[in-house]
Amino acid sequence: MFGLFRRKASIEDFDEAKVDGTVYPVSALTHMEHALADGTIGTAWIDHGYKHYIFKQFCPHFFKIQISLEKLSQDEKETLDFASLEDYFDRKCKEIGVSHLIARFATDYGLDLLFYTEPMDAFEQMWSSLIESNPFNVLLGVEFNAYDHRWRSASRILR
Repeated sequence: MFGLFRRKASIEDFDEAKVDGTVYPVSALTHMEHALADGTIGTAWIDHGYKHYIFKQFCPHFFKIQISLEKLSQDEKETLDFASLEDYFDRKCKEIGVSHLIARFATDYGLDLLFYTEPMDAFEQMWSSLIESNPFNVLLGVEFNAYDHRWRSASRILR
């Protein structure tokens, strides 16, 4: 009832889930539109499969990746596929460790991707190197919160 009697996941449960493939919840995507500052309509999606994710405390590092398309030509912007960007960055993170892409928002400058990851320095190093150079020639900015065990940075969107 209301999660009062739910057993708290242990590190052993998390390690076992990584091995058996159950570390990622079933996706429950919500697609939405929102107004951008310039008056155009942007799209977004949020994976509500993470709302009651039992392993949050083991993936406390929050990354907000800000992808700016300002340096691209108009032709490059028109042919760029946001799904390709999402897939590339999601795949790069999962090569390192457990990583959760929980949302994507179109913005006035490009898009924002919201990730939670295991507490590993390799994620920070990867984002630093991708800021310097990436195959899409986009500008990247990263906001980082290393101590978000309860996923408060995403609590408003996962309601």
